[in-house]
Amino acid sequence: LDAADYGLAITLAGSPQQGIEVLSNALKYGENTAKTRQNLAYAFALKGDWRSARLVAAQDLSADQIDAR
Repeated sequence: LDAADYGLAITLAGSPQQGIEVLSNALKYGENTAKTRQNLAYAFALKGDWRSARLVAAQDLSADQIDAR
């Protein structure tokens, strides 16, 4: 199980802060992929941190796509 999937699983299991930590560490240590970034944005959104979610999502999506998602 890669870190992007593991972080998302933890988030969906009800621990978004722990998911954010896993996903942030994955990015920090070289797993800088769109999948990891989008899972991190989703984790921030589920935590209620909309500002951080938008900032992370903006790395891969245009502004109109972010609003739609």
